[in-house]
Amino acid sequence: MKLANKLIYLLLMLVASPISVAHKYHQQPFRVSADQADLNYDRGINTYYGHVRAWHGEDFITATKMIVISNQRKQLTKLIATGKFAHYHTKPRDQAAPVDGEAETIIYDESKNTVTLLGNAKAQQASNLFHGPHLEYHIKKRTIDSVGNAIEHINILLDQ
Repeated sequence: MKLANKLIYLLLMLVASPISVAHKYHQQPFRVSADQADLNYDRGINTYYGHVRAWHGEDFITATKMIVISNQRKQLTKLIATGKFAHYHTKPRDQAAPVDGEAETIIYDESKNTVTLLGNAKAQQASNLFHGPHLEYHIKKRTIDSVGNAIEHINILLDQ
């Protein structure tokens, strides 16, 4: 195998390397794939660029840039995804309809168990749609908090 091919293979193995997620119900590894990566395992901060996709089971986040922060035990603590539109998808454990969200910035916070959508944020579950500058999805409670401002209001469309 040529040296260049070996280096590409090694980089792909590193980029797709698992980071565990702290929740008890998460038995599958957290994985990331990207076009490029700056990895700093000592500091626990890894930055991915290009066509970035992070997934855990059926849940995933896509973006053009993603910063993954982990603790000393290599457990995910925070993920920051940015791009023209970063995308979040989750399938609630109780078989409810999937939740999809998109925004200019998506922040997954393990300690708060939240996904925050910032900048032209949109979240949808079935025909229920939330749109505003700041949405926060509480994963365990399956609730959405929305924050508007004087310029941008929150728009909500609920299925009756």
